[in-house]
Amino acid sequence: MGLDKLISRLLKDAEPVITPSLTKLFNFSIKNKTFPKVWKAARIVPVYRAGAQDDPSNYRPVYILPTISKNLEKAVHNQLSSYLNDN
Repeated sequence: MGLDKLISRLLKDAEPVITPSLTKLFNFSIKNKTFPKVWKAARIVPVYRAGAQDDPSNYRPVYILPTISKNLEKAVHNQLSSYLNDN
């Protein structure tokens, strides 16, 4: 769960209801070339790799992004990839 406190399962379950609103929001963001700052904020979680657990260099950062921002990025990626593959 990111800083937005949204669980991806919630979005999946509410898909029929929220899809039109998210589509408008995403299209507005793309059309106006804006990406809300709150969607850029991430929660950073240290993940242990190997070695001594008391050595900070044995951890790597994992960035937990807001759920909605990941959905927008995925939509843009899919559309761009499809366009580039076709052309």
